[in-house]
Amino acid sequence: MNGPDTLSEAHFIGLIIVLIGVYLALFGHKHRWVYWLIDPDKPGSNLWWAAVFIIIGVLMMMVRKMQ
Repeated sequence: MNGPDTLSEAHFIGLIIVLIGVYLALFGHKHRWVYWLIDPDKPGSNLWWAAVFIIIGVLMMMVRKMQ
């Protein structure tokens, strides 16, 4: 551990990624710029992308905790 700065920085980055996932889950189907990520014909695919972002964010926070 390098100190609280590295840990809080990792938490901040992880939190941003989690918030992006939540944003995609709630509002992703309303914006055209995410249509290349999210197929509008599949109602559950935006939730799948949200889960991917949330999992990545949580993993980043856990990896930084272990170092």
